[in-house]
Amino acid sequence: MAMAHVQKLATGGITSIKYADKAEIAVGTVWTETFYTLRDSVSVSQAEPTKAEILVDQLDAPIYLNYTDGDFTVTGTIPNTATAVLALIYNTTTAPYAPAGYTAQGINTNIKVVNKMWQITFDSGQVIIITNGDFVANLDGSSLKTNALSHKFTIVAKAGTSTIAQGAEVVMWNTI
Repeated sequence: MAMAHVQKLATGGITSIKYADKAEIAVGTVWTETFYTLRDSVSVSQAEPTKAEILVDQLDAPIYLNYTDGDFTVTGTIPNTATAVLALIYNTTTAPYAPAGYTAQGINTNIKVVNKMWQITFDSGQVIIITNGDFVANLDGSSLKTNALSHKFTIVAKAGTSTIAQGAEVVMWNTI
């Protein structure tokens, strides 16, 4: 039996990760791209739901089941220390002294949570939008001989609101 729809695949890698202020998604939504990601570093996943059972001695099967959603997350690596990237993902301070030929950006090491809408676009044209997502990052210099100083990031989808995408946490755009 043939499928009643044309299969859509989010493939070919990530072409962009953009963000916008949380609001209704519309023609006028302004999406901003501030950083690139390392090839094959981006991962989109949802953790398996957890199950809680109530069992009684007299029955083999549970009398009640409850499921808890797993987190929907996007993780990846940003290989960029430009001032615009640092200002987006870290709490920054007034630039300290820098000698001739350098610019300076002070970074506080405490976590900065960037709460925005996040749009992940695939090479195939498919798009995933997290309508209410928390972005956090941390510095990573684990193999500086072969890799650039980078930032590991995680975006976690939070509950959608009734005014953003009619309450959906994640929106998928498919090409026509």
